[in-house]
Amino acid sequence: MILPIPLSSNKLKFFHHLTTKKGREKEGLFMIEGKKLVQEAIQEKLNIHSIIVHDKLDIQNLNIPENVNIYIAKESDFQKLTYLDNPEGILGVIPTLNYEFPQNIHNKKFFILDHIQDPGNLGTIFRVCDALNINGLILNQCVEVFNPKVIRASMGAVFRIPFYSSNIHEIISLNTHKILKTELSGIPITEINLSEYQFIVLGNEANGIQSTWNKQIPISISIPQSGKAESLNVGIACGILAWEWNKKI
Repeated sequence: MILPIPLSSNKLKFFHHLTTKKGREKEGLFMIEGKKLVQEAIQEKLNIHSIIVHDKLDIQNLNIPENVNIYIAKESDFQKLTYLDNPEGILGVIPTLNYEFPQNIHNKKFFILDHIQDPGNLGTIFRVCDALNINGLILNQCVEVFNPKVIRASMGAVFRIPFYSSNIHEIISLNTHKILKTELSGIPITEINLSEYQFIVLGNEANGIQSTWNKQIPISISIPQSGKAESLNVGIACGILAWEWNKKI
């Protein structure tokens, strides 16, 4: 039987600290919100630090592991932790996820994300990778993965897709012949065999790929457009590229 613990003022202060990037980095923990994300974390067998629930929520059918501390919060305290306008009454606290870049990348595919700043876009890219067999994301100065808007937009995909903050210059220097960059003036993806490449770089929503290392990548690709839109949202572009990447294996 689950016996929730009343949320003390000290615990509230601790958990509230996790609503900030500084707090998440200091404690090595982040929060997820909503029944679906909490259940996804449980199904993926993540190491759940604790669960916080609204005092009106029935917790008996949530399948929370017995070794997880459950804190019960009154309305005013729960509102200090949620970022949603209409919260479902449940938060999970999880240790931040860390991955080491694999030494053997044969037949693997990675998107390199350069300065992606919109949380919704990053979350969408995680979902695309989860749906279309992309092996991981390499992040270069992007919005924080553990931002709650990224987590929610990923719909749990962030629990399954490895991500790395590797040395981008080193990856480029070792794998120039395996890297493509996206550019409006690039070769249409209908005219190139994507399966010959292992990395595709997606640039910042407004400014594209940083010029400091853009020149090191010789081949640019583009998504053919027949309409009048100037460009595609980076999340949508990622989806199209991932689909084509898988199609030509």
